[in-house]
Amino acid sequence: MITDDLRLSWEIFIEDHYNATETNRILASVNWDAWIYEPGLPPVFLDFTTKDSNRSAALADGYVGGNGTFSPDWYKEFYDYYSNLKVVFLESLASQIDQVNIPILTRIDNDFNLTTTLDPEVKQRWLPLCIRKGYKNATEPAHQFVSSQGRLKYLKPIYLALEQSGQHDLAVTWFNENIDFYHPLAISSLKKLLGID
Repeated sequence: MITDDLRLSWEIFIEDHYNATETNRILASVNWDAWIYEPGLPPVFLDFTTKDSNRSAALADGYVGGNGTFSPDWYKEFYDYYSNLKVVFLESLASQIDQVNIPILTRIDNDFNLTTTLDPEVKQRWLPLCIRKGYKNATEPAHQFVSSQGRLKYLKPIYLALEQSGQHDLAVTWFNENIDFYHPLAISSLKKLLGID
């Protein structure tokens, strides 16, 4: 059975890399039946957060807490964030969407120029948030973005934000402008989202 082979390979790896005491401790700590045969999630919670990701999420909290009146003391750290940390920041911000307002978005945009960023992973999250909250400075950049990307991954969040913010006609206009440019799967999915036959 394949799981027995994997288990044996793992045990050999542990024996080859650890002393006898540590090997016994590691092997005794794993409940193979729970990991392999029982339904549901693994019996161990895996925490993938890091000091940097926690700090990035805290930066979003700092902006929300400031309500657009100030930037958190450590906001300049954002300039050194790689794309994934910027995503953590934006997803943390989006998870608090009910508390986000135009002054907060304006402050963040003034600090980081997210509306004009070239990073599509950032745009995919920033622009829909701005559309939902009525931050008009992001409308034309969102239009330009959906006119330069053909992938559903980048398009759907913006079109969904337009739909959810009562801008159906604008979404249809943008879609019709770019239909010949989009990937066929994106076209099919967006037609369903927009209710177009």
